[in-house]
Amino acid sequence: MIVVFMAVSSCSSNVGITKVKNADRKTAEKAVRFMQDHLMSQVSNAETEVIAGGMITVKGDGKGFVIDPSQVTTGQIDDDRRNDAVMPVYSLSGQSLAGIEYLVLLQSPPEFVIAATLTDIISIQGISDGMITAVVSTVPYGTPGYGCEECRDTVQYRYISSGLIKLADEPAPSQ
Repeated sequence: MIVVFMAVSSCSSNVGITKVKNADRKTAEKAVRFMQDHLMSQVSNAETEVIAGGMITVKGDGKGFVIDPSQVTTGQIDDDRRNDAVMPVYSLSGQSLAGIEYLVLLQSPPEFVIAATLTDIISIQGISDGMITAVVSTVPYGTPGYGCEECRDTVQYRYISSGLIKLADEPAPSQ
């Protein structure tokens, strides 16, 4: 399972890995705990395990998920001045990687709420001024070219009125 996961993620390994992703470590840790509990409720006979590099697996009867705490990005997404989070969740079918979704988590005391799910994301570059900057694939997951340099685009999303919208024709902030 680890080999499959690493092979799929290696195509985007240069994007966003080395920079500081968390404006607020406490928020990131809280988001990981929330997501772990949420995913455990999604599978029967759930078991968790910490594997290579600190990644967390949540598995049960033929279905499972992987959370990578190092890939949680935090910042203010909505208007409430609380730090929120975006994190990838890798779904497993048996021992094989079945897909990747990035979940937008908004803090809503006492915990988070899942506000949106993004499926075309390769990596999150950051959250600034309420905007999520992401690298997306121009080809679907699982097809040749997914994640290659020529098949990427940088886009921005903003959470407005209970929904996440993709901003069009606005240049991404330079980093």
